[in-house]
Amino acid sequence: MNIEQLEYIIEVTKTGSITESANHLHVSQSAVSKSIYNLEQELGVQIFYRSRSGTAPTEEGRKIIKKAFEIIEKVNELKEESKLSLTNYNDHIKISASSISYLGIPPSALSTFKMKFPNVVLEIKERSFKEIFADIKNGESEIGLIIYIDIEMDKIFKANKDLAFEKIVDGKFVVCASKNSKLAYNAYLTTEDILNEPFVVYADYNWQKFLNNYFDKDGRMKIAFSSTDNFALKKAISEGVGINLGFDFIQKYDPYMIAGLNVAIPLIDFDNVNVSLSGVYSKEKPLSKPIKELLKIINLNI
Repeated sequence: MNIEQLEYIIEVTKTGSITESANHLHVSQSAVSKSIYNLEQELGVQIFYRSRSGTAPTEEGRKIIKKAFEIIEKVNELKEESKLSLTNYNDHIKISASSISYLGIPPSALSTFKMKFPNVVLEIKERSFKEIFADIKNGESEIGLIIYIDIEMDKIFKANKDLAFEKIVDGKFVVCASKNSKLAYNAYLTTEDILNEPFVVYADYNWQKFLNNYFDKDGRMKIAFSSTDNFALKKAISEGVGINLGFDFIQKYDPYMIAGLNVAIPLIDFDNVNVSLSGVYSKEKPLSKPIKELLKIINLNI
């Protein structure tokens, strides 16, 4: 037995017709019929008389339908109380985010969060990895948003055992290039395909350390431009200054990608490297309800 079955028998009671009920519920007639039949089999009771003129409750069915109304009423009360508790939640939540990870938050996620928690002030600060970890440890921020690359971050978390992380969404490495680049017409790329190309890179110590350790061990990468300004990097890519190594989940909301000025090409020899947009927080302090909800919303919107 489930809530859906109870909703179906209530609707059929109101309309006296399985066909009409199915239309109201936006499901097929067979789905309603089968659901009610399964409920009757489970309870061992015929709930409705069925005829060409319509559907009517049996004597035993009326008792079950009465209980169904009571249960659905309580379910609706719970839903309303839950909505009310979310709406009345009042807090000022601080989040520390690396510049790259912040770009992975869909704009729609923030607007959805605001609708659910209208009284919660969400403050997101752009910070370096070192600053994010410090903010979490000293209580300055409840959670940090980072790009988690397992081969690099596993070492960091072993050295910071008081911190935990929660994966929000998995991703893949991509090469970002101008639509006019010779690379733009490739279905996929490998490291060897791009190492002789000029690069534009985000000027972050941990990111450049990752590139040096795992991507460019031989020191062949030619950096044409580096900056902490992500939009300056995207503009440089679109103008053909160089290419960039990025993540697929960020590109979905990149205005340069949406406008067709830049393209994202899968980097296939990095498919075995696990990368994700993740949250990092203190093991000693459980995440608040709004933060848990925000992580869910980001995941659903990506």
